[in-house]
Amino acid sequence: MRTIYIWRPAYSLLATVLLYSVGLSTGLGAQCAPSISVNFNKTLSTYYSNGISRIAIEANAGTQTRAICSIEFYLRARFTNRLLEVAIYDAKGPQSGGKELAKGSVAMSTTTSIHKVFFSPSVVVPKNQKFWIVISDTSNFIWPVATWGTTVTHYRFFRNAWGKITKLRWNFRINSGKVTKGRFVTYGTGCPGAKTPILSSTGQPILGKSLTVDLSKARPSSPAILLLGASSKAWGRLPLPLDLKSLGAPGCFLLASPALLIATATDSSGNASMKIPLPNNTKLDGVILYTQFLVFDKSANAFGMVVSRGGKATIGSF
Repeated sequence: MRTIYIWRPAYSLLATVLLYSVGLSTGLGAQCAPSISVNFNKTLSTYYSNGISRIAIEANAGTQTRAICSIEFYLRARFTNRLLEVAIYDAKGPQSGGKELAKGSVAMSTTTSIHKVFFSPSVVVPKNQKFWIVISDTSNFIWPVATWGTTVTHYRFFRNAWGKITKLRWNFRINSGKVTKGRFVTYGTGCPGAKTPILSSTGQPILGKSLTVDLSKARPSSPAILLLGASSKAWGRLPLPLDLKSLGAPGCFLLASPALLIATATDSSGNASMKIPLPNNTKLDGVILYTQFLVFDKSANAFGMVVSRGGKATIGSF
């Protein structure tokens, strides 16, 4: 039942540590598994080209948002072992000035086999959205083209320019995990002092962005503390909600396990806001944090504090 107390300037790093500790302890995060298979029938044609150095292959996320962690190809190097370099681009693709979202590589042998390229962090692609798989150094290996299957659109980079669309039976298997939609909900009730403080959130908790926890209608110009924790059911051996009546605060309940306490203060209108950066790492997808504000209010009760309702932040990839 350890609690860390910090002043506001230091909270960003420790909040990140808390996120990772919760993610690791719960085993959450996008679980990587085969999700899209295109002509992955372990057959290989003899396609290659001495003049084409890059290939952009069209792909689509399909019916669900995906966190792409790796892509597999069935292919081989032509003469000597090479490095298979693969990038993922957005819907525009490199041929239309699109953005590179991730890049990975793997050693490629002259033996025909499955070669898997990993991406870290995983690339989140919304459902039904097109993206492009871009392979480099394509003049030095037998292209991953199956001898049978469906044709797939691609562009070729030849003589310093992207060429017209053509189609071949490209083979690849995309591995990804289910991803969570970020959301913030409140639960429980606060207790009144001069005013009853209200906890809320601006926006949704999305990886790579920030979780913003807001406080309003609290006692003006007063110290306050934001609690962050991993549970709304227990704090060590103590069950939650925990009645604070024995501390001199009847009608007040501790609603979140206080693993991390961040000190702040309300302004002259009784408002405060805390912004917690969320790392862009899909291992944190699905992690849940619980929050609650404590506000100093000497006139409220013998404890000299009141509390807000609780907040439940489910960290998501979109």
